[in-house]
Amino acid sequence: MYGATPITGTVTPTPTVTTASRRPLALAAALCGLLTLLALSRLVGEGYRWLAEERLARRPDSAVAAQALQLAARLLPRDARVREALARSAAARGDLDQALAWSEAALQRSPADPWLWQQQARLRLARIERSAAAEQAVRQAMTRARTVPPLQLQSVRTAVAYWNLASPSQREALQQALRLAAAEQTLAVKRLLVRENRARYVCGHPQIELGLPGWCALVPIAEQRCRAGADATTRQRCQAQGFDAWLRRP
Repeated sequence: MYGATPITGTVTPTPTVTTASRRPLALAAALCGLLTLLALSRLVGEGYRWLAEERLARRPDSAVAAQALQLAARLLPRDARVREALARSAAARGDLDQALAWSEAALQRSPADPWLWQQQARLRLARIERSAAAEQAVRQAMTRARTVPPLQLQSVRTAVAYWNLASPSQREALQQALRLAAAEQTLAVKRLLVRENRARYVCGHPQIELGLPGWCALVPIAEQRCRAGADATTRQRCQAQGFDAWLRRP
């Protein structure tokens, strides 16, 4: 009589999924979701910043740009560029207090940025400040501009404009910065002073010395000759001496 064949071997038990084993998977999923959300937030924030910069380029006091930057600031809490743009936007609308606050927020996020120090100095100058904070901003702007050639001309502009507000000790520092900039970018500095109608002021100021006595002696004569001159020789001489802005357009 045939009977049933007995089943031999080992039966593998089905693994039990416990709450403890699910926890790492849940944490990994949450982390991936958080990283994705942060990436999307940054992407959207950059989009708002780009929109604002495009509007500010066409209209510095654009209300749409200001709103876009406010949204970008919420999505990019550590971004100094957004705060710098908000400072520009506020300054263009005439709100210098708000502009200064945004500029300080930008510097907190990027304290070594020479462009931000230039902005801070210009804003405090616009507020006609005589304070330790203003002197620090101007001093930092002058010092940090030495390593950034495009900023050296801005440092000259800032130093000349701030001169009458500066303390005696601050003027010594400004004088050093002016002389250094004039030595490194002589022709560019000359053109800046002529273009902004500061040549007579600087050359006639008893305390501001740029090491350009020969050029300063030419300023009164050059202004008359370059404005009236139309021949090629006169134009070449005026251009070589940095008096381009006084030339009449042919």
